[in-house]
Amino acid sequence: FTPSTFGTTRAQYNPSSSTFKGAISGSIKVTEHDKDAKVMKGTFNFIAEDALGSGPQDNITDGTFVVTY
Repeated sequence: FTPSTFGTTRAQYNPSSSTFKGAISGSIKVTEHDKDAKVMKGTFNFIAEDALGSGPQDNITDGTFVVTY
C-alpha cells in the first residue's frame, strides 16, 4: 500500500518483473498503533487487476504490514 496523490491509499501486486496489477477493491485494518515506539501494524486484502482490466484478477488475502515512522 502506498499513499496516492489524492489522499487515499492504493495497493499494487507485481507477481513478476513485467506484470503490474492495481487494487480495484479491498480493505486495510490498523490493529496496533504504538505512538511512543512510532510503530503501526495491521492487515490488508485486495483484488488486483491489470490497468486494462483484461486477464485474470488476483485475490490477495491475509496480508500484514509493520510501519515505523
